[in-house]
Amino acid sequence: MAGLYHSTRLLPHAIYDDKLLIQLGFQTRIEIDMGNIENIKTAKAQNGFGEKTPKDTYYAMLSIDTPQYEILLKETAFITSAYGRKKFVNSIVFRCDEPAKILQEINFNLNNLNENDT
Repeated sequence: MAGLYHSTRLLPHAIYDDKLLIQLGFQTRIEIDMGNIENIKTAKAQNGFGEKTPKDTYYAMLSIDTPQYEILLKETAFITSAYGRKKFVNSIVFRCDEPAKILQEINFNLNNLNENDT
């Protein structure tokens, strides 16, 4: 568990070349095009103990953390997990160190994409 925690600290989320990279340490990651983001909103609290999480949602955070944002995708995307396994998802729930800054960056990139489309 300590190794996973340290890898989450050392591998932060990133935005580059109109792509958003969200990762949970070395365990899982997803790279999505900014154009594939339908909506980003404040996430609801995670399901209670014993409740099942939706199979089409990627929770990119440790189980002890509370979620901050949920990204809804226009089209399904796949996460790459340990040993090359892939899973298709429609939404991503995550938290980050600087939530206001990453939200501002995502919205800035989305606005630029929308302006270039018109």
